[in-house]
Amino acid sequence: MEALCTADQARADLFQDGWIGPRLIRQHVQTHLCRQLAHDPRTHGAATTLALLQWRDARFSVVNVGDSRVYRISANGVWQCLSKDHTYRQSMIERGEIAPEQSVGQLYHDLEHLLIADEGEDDFAVHWRQGEWAPGESFLLCTDGVHDTLGDERLAAVYQVDLSVTEQASHYREAVLAAGAPDNFSLMLLRV
Repeated sequence: MEALCTADQARADLFQDGWIGPRLIRQHVQTHLCRQLAHDPRTHGAATTLALLQWRDARFSVVNVGDSRVYRISANGVWQCLSKDHTYRQSMIERGEIAPEQSVGQLYHDLEHLLIADEGEDDFAVHWRQGEWAPGESFLLCTDGVHDTLGDERLAAVYQVDLSVTEQASHYREAVLAAGAPDNFSLMLLRV
């Protein structure tokens, strides 16, 4: 987070069309993570996922590494996942080795790409997507502790268009806790 907060101090050539994109994540955020944690044996190899939403004017930009997700919810409640999971399972789907509805062992749900506090780990995927947003749309950013626990269908079922973002975020929190909260979880809900 520190690296993202200081992104405006990064070299101008790391921005892509004025956005934080894959170049800045690889050369500024990953470098900062390594500088902070890679040289201490207790924190070397610490890892994290990232989901980032940026917007200006009527455009948005989503960047993610790992399996933290960004969803877009239209004013009338239609859901769209804007991020990409960097899991072995997702790679198998993209290569046509399995169908999206096909079940695989738990091992294949592990992360194939993420940010790691290790200078030798610089070959990771960064997903970047841009688009236009409309007034009344909402964006949900969440970790796998939310989307894996509830699943896409339950995420959509818990969503109520008429609730404030604070009330809706509380409903998600309660739903994850009621489901046993098997993993740590974070979420942020924004409405534009």
